Amino acid sequence: MVRSRFLARLARLRERFDDGGQDGLLVSDPANVRYLTGFSGSFCRLVIGPVGVFLVTDRRYAESAPEEPPVYDLVVASGARYLEAEREAILLSGARRMGFEPGAISWWEVRALEACIPRRARLVAAGGQVEELRRIKDDLEIEAIRFAVAATERALAHVLDEAEPGMEERELAAILAADLRRHGEGPPAFEPLLATGPRTAIVHARPTSRRIEAGDLLLVDAGATVSGMAADMCRTIVVGADADLLQGRAFDIVREALDAAIAAIRPGDPARQVEDAARRVLEGYGYPLRHDTGHGVGLDVHESPRLARDSTDVLAPGMVLAIEPGLYVAGWGGVRLEELVLVTAEASCRLTRLKVSPTLTTG
Repeated sequence: MVRSRFLARLARLRERFDDGGQDGLLVSDPANVRYLTGFSGSFCRLVIGPVGVFLVTDRRYAESAPEEPPVYDLVVASGARYLEAEREAILLSGARRMGFEPGAISWWEVRALEACIPRRARLVAAGGQVEELRRIKDDLEIEAIRFAVAATERALAHVLDEAEPGMEERELAAILAADLRRHGEGPPAFEPLLATGPRTAIVHARPTSRRIEAGDLLLVDAGATVSGMAADMCRTIVVGADADLLQGRAFDIVREALDAAIAAIRPGDPARQVEDAARRVLEGYGYPLRHDTGHGVGLDVHESPRLARDSTDVLAPGMVLAIEPGLYVAGWGGVRLEELVLVTAEASCRLTRLKVSPTLTTG
């Protein structure tokens, strides 16, 4: 069953080769390799051609036995001779026009390969084809994301409950990182973002030695991983006190923008309309939208589609989207709420459900 899943993905990828004027693809992005083969080692190149599929890796993974026969033949690189192994795989694949992913491979490596492969084989830039396939999640991927969401919610619930005046941001972030590993599988999807007080106005704030004060805003943005699939969610609360009038107003505005964005998710419609919906709410209250409203989530925590004003993407069933409007005021602080949403055949459904304190309900 697992093998047939990867074979189907490879077949769909090959159907896109004609559009790029190629008959093969050198896959360098580790997430793309994992999507096409299930291989998750730290070093790999996947070579797909008319004759076959070849995985280039080093001796650390030569003895790794998959549960089912793999969809590739193995070419093992010895020491620093990985270019020779890549050359061998390209020749064995039978490709004459081998595409490569410009954003995932150095130009030095491309030039070195060009110098060592026969003239009958050419390398051509052809990125984005695997990422296009990855936009639509299958049932197993969606199930893994649901588990990653559950792990993230357990970690966030714990850290928000532990937060109290006098703690350092770094202390709280350490608890969060440990919980994400404990409840998920492997490292977090990204380094958690955590800020308190006026620092919550920094969109991507890293934790510092700042100590939390009663009445501070606390913003936490994090995600666990399960089977390689990521979660991504953000919650903002007030620590050690009820929200004051300004904080409560900010929460109401951001929640309204979030609900408007989610209501705008409809399959077949432009992705940019999701951002337009959030922007209209925020700008209607006099606040700018300081970052994209959202993005796709999967093997990478940021992937296609983009939910932005200049996006050309179109929404489709099976996409998993992170929706994250925020309101930020320098010197005062910020509020961001983020939900994961699955695009369905009719509209969408929320995958994240975590609710926080009774006065600040974000689920």
